[in-house]
Amino acid sequence: SWYKLVVCGLISNMAPSTVSYEAFAPRSAKQITRLQRLQTLTAGPVGLINDEEMKNSWTLSDAMTIGMDGTIVTTSDNGVDDKNSGKKIVEDVMNKTYGTSDQLTTLLKHSTSLRLALRASINICEDISNRHAELLRHSGELSASADRLQAEEMQLTQHAKEIGLPLQHYDAVDRIGILVSVLFRGRQTVVRGLAKVKVDHDEYPEVLNEIDEAVDFFGNECGGRVALEEAQRRVSGSESNMLSGSMEYYRRSLALQEAALFLIQEAVVDRIAQTSIDISYALNLHKHHVVAADKLEASLIYTRFHGISARSNRLIQLISRKKGDAYFNLLALCRTTYCSHREKLLKLTIRAHMDKLKDQHGLVGMTRIASVFLIRLCTNETQLYIDFFGMMNIYANAGSSRKRRESTSSVLLSDEDGAVATNNAEFQNYLNVLCGGLHRTVRRGLVTVHELDTLCQIVSILREERGQASSSSVTMAGARAIASVIEDAQERLIFCANSSLQKEVVRFRPTPTDLDYPN
Repeated sequence: SWYKLVVCGLISNMAPSTVSYEAFAPRSAKQITRLQRLQTLTAGPVGLINDEEMKNSWTLSDAMTIGMDGTIVTTSDNGVDDKNSGKKIVEDVMNKTYGTSDQLTTLLKHSTSLRLALRASINICEDISNRHAELLRHSGELSASADRLQAEEMQLTQHAKEIGLPLQHYDAVDRIGILVSVLFRGRQTVVRGLAKVKVDHDEYPEVLNEIDEAVDFFGNECGGRVALEEAQRRVSGSESNMLSGSMEYYRRSLALQEAALFLIQEAVVDRIAQTSIDISYALNLHKHHVVAADKLEASLIYTRFHGISARSNRLIQLISRKKGDAYFNLLALCRTTYCSHREKLLKLTIRAHMDKLKDQHGLVGMTRIASVFLIRLCTNETQLYIDFFGMMNIYANAGSSRKRRESTSSVLLSDEDGAVATNNAEFQNYLNVLCGGLHRTVRRGLVTVHELDTLCQIVSILREERGQASSSSVTMAGARAIASVIEDAQERLIFCANSSLQKEVVRFRPTPTDLDYPN
């Protein structure tokens, strides 16, 4: 348009001269470097323009010169106007300008969008940061609340236990009475029936624990023990309601404990006694028959008792871990019953075997053989006693106990295994009674011996066997029996030696033949 042509003409008139002053005032290297940087930033020429290039170049003002008639003319180096060429150049420049303007507009829009997106991202980050801080605050509050609730829960649980403990024991007494078949009628009558719970059931130890806790609670914490003792002594005839209730439930808990322990007594004490009676009738021991010594270990006297040892051991260990007079008395009853019935089964057989050895081998040979027999007897009896009253973790079941017996069939038990038996005075007294058969038989034979050499042999053999028996705590009963026999043999030896001295030395009267020396 005409307006664009006028603008172009004004630009050409206002264009500065293209005269280069490089020839008159050369630039320094620092200035040239600074100009190159400015040209790069302003999209100008990439290099210095010399005079030759200036002559060959043309500017927008040269290309867009307005003629007198208002038309745009172009000038060339030789002064010839080329309208078509100038118009084409202007169109190209305008097209590039429009394209660049569109690109700048597009970049501006993208920049604006990018700025808005960046601002939105910043806002989102700030929102996330605020929410995270809020979440941390809420988490701290929740953690503090959780700790507080946990502490309150523990306190409430403790209070609930304290409140529910008496009710729990009251309920246990009423509930367990049905299991052990104990019926309370009034305040004094107790009726027993067939118990529903068995000692072999897994629930029996739990029932026993509940009864013990009830006895301890009503007897110690509620004062039922003192109230019952006072009622029995008839010191006072009236008690408070709480004291009376505690006394009644303490009495009931004792009755339940007695009924529960009676089941163990039937399973252990009564079974030992019945087994002993069955063996006695099976072997005719009640008719004073005896068992041969070489068949004693394989006889019913040992096999039947080994058969009931596993179950008895489990029940005995159950009551041995308990505290209280009732459990102590029941454990003592089990030991007393065991020792008394074993003594009845073995006493006659051991005495008969000692007499038989004396008749077959004489007093000297019988002394050695009988000592070895007693050591073996003490080992077997100690092993059987451990099967009944030893620690449960040593013998897990009857099979392991049988293997243990087979492994110790030819060797003595260790001191560790024998500690269970040696620490019990009642069992040691029982072994002393069994080993007393040796003392009885040897003492009766020593009375008839007058030869000093025979007595010396007996004392020597007994000392050797006593050393063997004293090497283990399991056979200490045999060692004590042999030691008592040694005392009697030494006493007999001293008596016979004194008699010989009195007869052959003190009372010696020489004859003329004795004095006829050297003939």
